[in-house]
Amino acid sequence: MLAILLGILKIFLYIILFIILFVVLCILTILFVPIRYSAQGEKYDTIKLDVKVNWLLHIISFKYHMDEDTKMSLKIFGKDIMAEKKHKKVKKVNNKKSRKKQKKKDIRVKSDNEIKEDNNDKVKLDDKVNQQSEELNKKRVKKSSKRKEKKTKKKKNKDSKGKDKVASKWKQIYSTIKDFIKDEENRAVIKMIKDKVLKMIKHILPKKFESKLIIGTGDPASTGYVVGAVSILYTVTGNKLKVVPDFNEKIFQGCFYGKGKIYLIVLLKNTLSIILDKRVRKIYKTYKV
Repeated sequence: MLAILLGILKIFLYIILFIILFVVLCILTILFVPIRYSAQGEKYDTIKLDVKVNWLLHIISFKYHMDEDTKMSLKIFGKDIMAEKKHKKVKKVNNKKSRKKQKKKDIRVKSDNEIKEDNNDKVKLDDKVNQQSEELNKKRVKKSSKRKEKKTKKKKNKDSKGKDKVASKWKQIYSTIKDFIKDEENRAVIKMIKDKVLKMIKHILPKKFESKLIIGTGDPASTGYVVGAVSILYTVTGNKLKVVPDFNEKIFQGCFYGKGKIYLIVLLKNTLSIILDKRVRKIYKTYKV
């Protein structure tokens, strides 16, 4: 009997261990398997754009295509979720239309005599209603004029009070920001957060990137200024960005291609390092509303 109980306990422990290992494996795959993406587009005669994103060995994939028509698909385990939703919406619209048609068929059209009788009754009622409405309108005009005078007085008082409140609030916000920036410890925290955020942005940006731009404003002088301003991006992109000036025609054309991958562990690590920082928590407690 004891051996049977021990055997059941062993099986139960193995099942729990398997579940724990499975959960750990899922978490590790989510964190360490990268989200891969690529994008390419061009603007010449028409605008074209293609975006592809896939994750967990194409278990989850997203595609976006823009040309003369736009197409979008989100697949999970090969099933297109967006296509199914569109199909359901079309079905609902078609069902509504068919119901409306059936209702119109079921409604009986009134005879001409019935319509004439209804019209005569309506004319009599309209005359009575018009007389009553004229009397009511006269009374309403008198009341509304008095109400408007009272409202204008109240609004003037409220506006003046509201402006004073807004001005005092802005002064308080400005003073708190000024005091916050003056503190050296707060400056160190801002620098730390800025560095972490820049790391995350750098990680998200494409590792492979190529682009070509043809720029022309129609005026050689202004074209030169624009090309000079865009060439500042060479410090970030290097030779990956090519700018071709056109000094004769007004034109803006080009193409680009980008490819990269995002590891969620990198984003999680940097985010947690900001949240769990003692200085950040101290600032949050002091400035918490």
